[in-house]
Amino acid sequence: MQTITVSSFLSTEILPEFKSIRTIEISNTIISDGEGGFGKIFKCISVNKSVCSTEQLIKILIPNKNIHKQGYKTIQKLQAKLKNKNLELMQNRASSIFKEYPALKAVPQFSFIGILNGEEVYGYSANNLSGLGFINFKEALDKRIIQQEVLENKIPIIYHLIKAFDFLSSIFIIHADLKDDALFLNMSTKECAIIDFDSGAVADNPNDQPTTFGALQDWLAPEVLEQFGRSSINLQEINVNLNSDRWSITVAIFYLICSSHPFFMLNNTATETVTDYFSKYHWPNIDPKEDYFNRDNELFYRQFVLWYNRNLSIEIKKIFETTFNDGYYNAAMRSSYTSWKYALKNIQKLPVINIFSSDKKIRTDSTPVMLHWNVNHEEELILQPGNINVAGMSSYTVNPVTDTNYILIAKNYCGVCKKELGIRISKSHPKIKTFQANALIRTGPDPIILSWNIDNCNEIILNPGNIDVNGKTSIKVEPLVDTTYTLTAKSFFDVESQKSLSIKISDEPPLIKEFKSDIPIRLNRTPIKLYWNTENAYGLYLIPGNIDVSGKTEVEVEPLNATTYSLIAESYFGVKTKADIKIDVSKESPLIRKFEYEPIDLIEDIFRLKWEVDNAEFISILPFPGDIQNRNNAEVRIVDQNEFTLDATTIFGVHSSKKIHIPTLFNITLSENLFNRKPDDRIFNLEINLKLNKKPHGKEKS
Repeated sequence: MQTITVSSFLSTEILPEFKSIRTIEISNTIISDGEGGFGKIFKCISVNKSVCSTEQLIKILIPNKNIHKQGYKTIQKLQAKLKNKNLELMQNRASSIFKEYPALKAVPQFSFIGILNGEEVYGYSANNLSGLGFINFKEALDKRIIQQEVLENKIPIIYHLIKAFDFLSSIFIIHADLKDDALFLNMSTKECAIIDFDSGAVADNPNDQPTTFGALQDWLAPEVLEQFGRSSINLQEINVNLNSDRWSITVAIFYLICSSHPFFMLNNTATETVTDYFSKYHWPNIDPKEDYFNRDNELFYRQFVLWYNRNLSIEIKKIFETTFNDGYYNAAMRSSYTSWKYALKNIQKLPVINIFSSDKKIRTDSTPVMLHWNVNHEEELILQPGNINVAGMSSYTVNPVTDTNYILIAKNYCGVCKKELGIRISKSHPKIKTFQANALIRTGPDPIILSWNIDNCNEIILNPGNIDVNGKTSIKVEPLVDTTYTLTAKSFFDVESQKSLSIKISDEPPLIKEFKSDIPIRLNRTPIKLYWNTENAYGLYLIPGNIDVSGKTEVEVEPLNATTYSLIAESYFGVKTKADIKIDVSKESPLIRKFEYEPIDLIEDIFRLKWEVDNAEFISILPFPGDIQNRNNAEVRIVDQNEFTLDATTIFGVHSSKKIHIPTLFNITLSENLFNRKPDDRIFNLEINLKLNKKPHGKEKS
């Protein structure tokens, strides 16, 4: 693959993908028969590294003096005119230049100057006709494809060729090099296409004779051939005019009809020969005894004369004879493109629509309608509405959704034939056979199942919610309030049927069958167990605390005072039921069975306090600095306080208290052992300041 780096370009803007050209990737080798006097043709691999939507060929003009630059300028002038015409067609008739002028399928898509292999190159692109089903005219002759085709099938090809050159003439474009390898045919579509526009010229007015470069070939007009003279140079500068193409076109059409050059009966076309011929004869007549008669074609000539006189219309024979006789020396006498169109119309039959029918007159469902037809002599076949090109088809499927009149339009350049066919749309309503629910009252979280059975339906919508349930026969819904559901069934053509049903939401409250406690009064730290039995309760809450006990049947509570507990049962839809239970707590005071003391060390005033208490959660002795919880005795040293109070409190806050007074002993002779006794580690140094007026022996107080 080779890459052309583009430095400048011009797009004809027929295909939008060619609005910007940066690189062109081409084949490494020239295509078969792709080299001529003006350029070399390569296959286009991609443009801007993207594969083209329509396969392109790239023609690189051969540098030869300034011939390639002149050809490049001609191409760009042609492009500008084609661009304007294409835009006009697109705006006015939503058509395109390719549809209006099929023979111009190979006009330049874009031209460019770029660098290839380090050298500057000039060139342009065009559609690859081979990929579109076309064959070179010369090849079609060699393979006898043209000879085997009936004249009736050649007429549209001739018409397209005439129409294209008539347009080129109107914009003063002279092709100047129409020949057998510059014309392509597609016999299946009855089309032709022209190539090699770079060897042409652009005229300034109808009488202008611009200069171009040409190669010797037998389709050239006589005045162009004369410019070659006896020179052996095959490529030389020549003057051409609009009438030059008229001669070449007539030769091309003669080749297409008769498979030979119009002067096949002469063994040469030298000036002396032609001068003598026209001095004696009127084309196509000649005496086979003439010295310049081509003896090799004698049999063909005799057959041709008979066929020519019997089969060709007067109008076509007049065009041939006027052009080849009067127009040989006088270019202005050559038949015009308008004359050709008139002559073709007279021999072309009007299009005929023999049959235009359908497989059904009324469309009842989504099955398409098949339209079919039989048409003769059409060049163009259009189906309306939609402006659908159905050329080459014998049937087409349509999907009307409203009553529609279809029009088949058969055209050729002679006239138009139309036929209409009406297709009606069924107005039948869908049939909703059933629309039901598995329950009409929703009592809990389980969804409601709606189901239906419908005939003749294309679309099903469930409201509220505008839910698309097309293709379904049931759906689960979860209404939280009373809801009316409406099923709307539409036919394939938007005819509607509806059915509704209402789902109510249960307002029945849940049932609290039982709400109890294991004991009515809390006596100690042991929790109270509450338990219950409910029915149809979705949520359960215990007050106080708003405790979620959903899914439970019991719970333990630890009230510290008299408490009323409320069980609230709530249905799925928020309906509530309430049950209460009151739990008391014990008011019984703690029992202080014992609170006494005993001396430990009278010299040091150390005593042991001892106590026994029932039903007490908290115990304290004042004044006492230490923790006595979970104890039943403690040692103290009396310094300045000898009265102690034991305070006991239940878990429910009921108090009991008891006091003792420890007397201070004087004048006691202590034994040596007492003095020598080691103090108890648990003695608390509680300083008690004794007053002298207190009695030496105190009593317990309660």
